[in-house]
Amino acid sequence: MIVHALAQAQAAIAAARAAGQGLILLSSVAAGSQAGAAWWRALIAQSGHQGEDTLDCGTDGAAALEALRLGQRLLVIEGPFAASLADMAAGLGAAVVGRPAGLDLSLPGAQRALAHYFGPAPGPCQ
Repeated sequence: MIVHALAQAQAAIAAARAAGQGLILLSSVAAGSQAGAAWWRALIAQSGHQGEDTLDCGTDGAAALEALRLGQRLLVIEGPFAASLADMAAGLGAAVVGRPAGLDLSLPGAQRALAHYFGPAPGPCQ
């Protein structure tokens, strides 16, 4: 789930918990360089999320370094610093990953979609 605010993270966590499923929270594109790693770590802590989370730092190597310093374990970083940051992250037990797809909870209708996202799989076609 792509979250931009605490309320969105809490809604995603509640929906996943109610369905008995796991959840990975993902920041918006380049949130690490725009809002900062400290903001993201605080959002995750305040949400009570116990699963994995991924911070997207865009192409901002300094934001990615700050995120690693603050304990971020999964990062999206692109551009000229990506390879060296991936090596550094691996040495810290973290990882640089490609940007995963996800339901963006800031989009119109996303709250409705969230209600069905974790629902049971459809039955066989008749």
